[in-house]
Amino acid sequence: MIVTRLAPVAAFAQHHFLVNKQVAGRATDGGPAANAGGKAASRKASTAHVAEAAGAAGDERTRSTVRLLAADEVEKELAAMAMGDSADAAALQQTRSLVQKARAAGGGAGRSAKAS
Repeated sequence: MIVTRLAPVAAFAQHHFLVNKQVAGRATDGGPAANAGGKAASRKASTAHVAEAAGAAGDERTRSTVRLLAADEVEKELAAMAMGDSADAAALQQTRSLVQKARAAGGGAGRSAKAS
């Protein structure tokens, strides 16, 4: 398993996960975490996993969720990794090219014909 914020690394993953964090009612997107392991995630991983931990002050709660991305979400999330929330059509096209190159090199596309 590899956790990365680098789209060129994540493009090689066979399974992609999105990690979100919420602290005391405030949501922050932790970005996708790519799992590049061979037989990595089971279908059970597609349901959200929730972990809670006490904050530094002891009264804040942090809630993290992890979910398996659907094939049609992967390119959008990789583009957001590379360009931020302002990812446009050009960034999405660049991401598609990156995913195709990763597939040609023998990585990625573990779950479907579309980048996953």
